Amino acid sequence: MPRLALLVRAALSLLSMAAATAQVAWQEHPLLSPGPAPRQEWQLAFHEAIGRTVLFGGPAVGGGWLNDTWAWDGIAWQQQFPAQSPPGARYQLVYDATRAVVLAIGEPDPSQVWQYDGITWTQRFPTAAPPARGAFRMAYDRARSRVALFGGQTYTP
Repeated sequence: MPRLALLVRAALSLLSMAAATAQVAWQEHPLLSPGPAPRQEWQLAFHEAIGRTVLFGGPAVGGGWLNDTWAWDGIAWQQQFPAQSPPGARYQLVYDATRAVVLAIGEPDPSQVWQYDGITWTQRFPTAAPPARGAFRMAYDRARSRVALFGGQTYTP
């Protein structure tokens, strides 16, 4: 498909989504429990198997990295206490429906892979990984039962 046609389709898709969401009003909900500490560049993924949104780590506002895990059930935050957690670093999160886990992929090192099953984090050791990169994004492809990692910037230490 020509590049212009792809851009037009993408623009029409965005306009369609904007029209659909324009009819939905945002509402602020008071917190019923203390939530996660303030942080920057946090990542979330909805864990379908446990029906909760998972937040992991991120850089603390005062400096340093957090490696805590929190779950949002739509009403309140609950801190999770897994037996094992990834080290504090930058990760991108995505839900893998085939394995029923949230994956945390390291940034800038995509070979750093952890999975969260709703109870604990387990480190995975992929046989292949893309080259080092930052600011990439991921999505789950249900038709192919795969996680797609795309974009980003080349990382040179």
